[in-house]
Amino acid sequence: MSSHLLIVHGYRASVRAHWFPWLEREAESLGATVTRVVLPDAMAPDAAAWRSSVAEALGAARGPGRLVVVAHSLGCVTALRAIAATGTRVDAAVLVSGFVEPLPALPALDAFLGEDPGAVIAEAGPHLGAVHVVRSDDDPFVPATATDALASALGAPVDVVPGGRHFLASEGFTELPVVGRLVRSLL
Repeated sequence: MSSHLLIVHGYRASVRAHWFPWLEREAESLGATVTRVVLPDAMAPDAAAWRSSVAEALGAARGPGRLVVVAHSLGCVTALRAIAATGTRVDAAVLVSGFVEPLPALPALDAFLGEDPGAVIAEAGPHLGAVHVVRSDDDPFVPATATDALASALGAPVDVVPGGRHFLASEGFTELPVVGRLVRSLL
């Protein structure tokens, strides 16, 4: 019975960016099936289109074995919305640099985030098993308080990576060992 890992990228990213290919290789080496979810128009994301893409991937992935979702940045709220919309049981989630509230550094995302953050969490929460949150101590886009608020609302522990910034390849992150360790323990 194979586990399934879904990887959900964020704003201005792609399935080939950052540490996502590395994480896919790590999970496949453990025998997991991996889907890197392609989200349309990452430079100008549409909340409904993104939610639909993740919902479709959740539907295709659900079956025997564990279902684990790893999401980054804007992909976190997208994954939570899709989980809430589909009612899909997710055995575990790792949310990296996640947030559900508007960000001062990225006002262009305010319309995407338009839904009540509390509602997103309340609706997704009952469908989530173990949740882990990862953030840095110096993210230039997502304040620690935003990620910590998400973790608190979900009752999730937070792993803080000193100097991790936003965990982008341009910041030196083509691997993310803390996420690899979590995924190994959750699959």
